Amino acid sequence: MMMRPRRFLPRCFLRPRAFVALAPALWTLAASPLAAQEITSREVVQPLPTSEVQRLNRALMRLAGDPRDLAALLEAGEASLAVDDFDAASGFFARALAVVPDDRRALVGLGKVALKTGDGPQALDQFARAEAAGVGPDEIIAERALAYDLVGNQAAAQSAYNRALQLDPRDVESRRRLALSYAISGNRANFEDALRPLLDARDGAALRTRAFGLAIFGDQERAAAIVEQAMPRDLSSRLVPYLAFMPRLTKAQQAAAANLGIFPRAADIGRDDPRLARFATEAQADSRLQPSGAPLGAGAAPRGTATPSPSRPGVVPSTARSARREAARRGAPPAPAPAPAPAAPASAPAPAPAPAPGTPPVSIAAASPSAVTSAA
Repeated sequence: MMMRPRRFLPRCFLRPRAFVALAPALWTLAASPLAAQEITSREVVQPLPTSEVQRLNRALMRLAGDPRDLAALLEAGEASLAVDDFDAASGFFARALAVVPDDRRALVGLGKVALKTGDGPQALDQFARAEAAGVGPDEIIAERALAYDLVGNQAAAQSAYNRALQLDPRDVESRRRLALSYAISGNRANFEDALRPLLDARDGAALRTRAFGLAIFGDQERAAAIVEQAMPRDLSSRLVPYLAFMPRLTKAQQAAAANLGIFPRAADIGRDDPRLARFATEAQADSRLQPSGAPLGAGAAPRGTATPSPSRPGVVPSTARSARREAARRGAPPAPAPAPAPAAPASAPAPAPAPAPGTPPVSIAAASPSAVTSAA
């Protein structure tokens, strides 16, 4: 059997006519290789990965060799949290807790994940577990302050923010959040005072904070003007419609919207998460422990001065009793006690007029929140 020789050239080179047709182009490429390179090559600019992405890649390479490497799991979780991949961060921290239960870094990481997603109750629970595992309260004081804001406990949040600023006066993020907390609680003077140093320093994020604070106070025109002046048109046009709904949100929803950019669904505007009732009860119990009223001895009358007391029928005032005892001691006839004044008969309340037949009950219609969904 005869073997066919293998061809090392394309068919066009074996056909004279085709070769003649391609000869000028081939001669041009052979004579000018730089021209051929300019035709085929293009500059491709690819952004370099950030330091957090590189940190995540290194941790993933270590986990490929040992999936239970605790340090690599914590590094991957913190790097994922830094690039806003909250699902991945939660998964890495959960795997770290499976390796070492009650690991402090993993518990703090889960608390930060809950905080970034607007889940204040879950964040406070995780921070409490981390503190029980040995984390110092001052290590997570700024994060816990935001969690208090997210559950509607502005008094505890402001106290924690002030503590964070005592530890680090350069913490501008805590200062901005403190100003928003003052706005949520209705304290405009403190809101302006907290923001003034940042505005004087030309802090761009402080302008956004001021816009949200003014929107919470109901000053929509000034808030919209700040947003339109400080942000690009495409961003400001999408944000301005949301500012109009800030006064209608609950305190917890205002904190999530202004700090994290998380707005509630249209059906949930003005309605808090049922889990927040527990934290509201705890805040109310804490407020009962605070001293109230005048301090002891502040309003005490000087010795020897009779203190007037409201007279009740059938009750002899203390001054009259002391006068009678003094007269009895000296042998003088006691002064007669004043007769109680007859009580006036209580008059029966007049019956309320019955509504006219056919009058419909009064109801207040809530504004439709369709603008929020359309803006989104």
